[in-house]
Amino acid sequence: MRSLGILNIAAPLAFLGFAGQMLFISACGFVARLRPWRRPAINVLIAYVLLIVTVNGVTLRDFWPFSAWPLLAINHPVHVEHTHIVAVDDAGAEQLVDGRAWYPMSSLELISWIDGVFPLLTTEQKSKALTWLLDTAEGARERAERRGSFGWSGQPLGPFTAPYFMMRPHWWAGDRFPRRPLVGLRIYRDHWNIELRERDPSAVTRVLVYDFKPNAGRQ
Repeated sequence: MRSLGILNIAAPLAFLGFAGQMLFISACGFVARLRPWRRPAINVLIAYVLLIVTVNGVTLRDFWPFSAWPLLAINHPVHVEHTHIVAVDDAGAEQLVDGRAWYPMSSLELISWIDGVFPLLTTEQKSKALTWLLDTAEGARERAERRGSFGWSGQPLGPFTAPYFMMRPHWWAGDRFPRRPLVGLRIYRDHWNIELRERDPSAVTRVLVYDFKPNAGRQ
């Protein structure tokens, strides 16, 4: 409790120190007699920010607006579940779908939607949603087939498009993409134990959640 109280005091003090220095630097630009102090004040501000950010990183504490920026702040469970979606071509073979094929939806957004929203839909709604996903993936595959590569088709800035922060493998790169039309989708949920899989990477239980083909409903 004592450390929490110190943190509650340190955070506003850190912000007030930052705000005060910013105001002083601004004043140096308008008040002639303070102008010589502007450059030293900027140097002090830079050193101050570096100090606070270092404290953030060492203590893993946030002093708003200075943050430690943790990517994941959780204790990960030993048992893991992961949902993924694959396409099925007209020969019945499963094909990995390049995450860029779902543009403008990211793979992370798609999987979150599959986990949280998809189970709540009616059969008709599920069919419409998966039909759109299948058409989107097949459209991307057709573009790759016509052009010889998947490229940056559909993205306005082309190769200058900023990547999503959660990077995914580019399954369709160069001339590597499905050569046969995609006619269905399958949703799987994988289950594994982190400790067991560390010893045996193949120790994964795969469960088929949904097998979709247009006009065929759930298989």
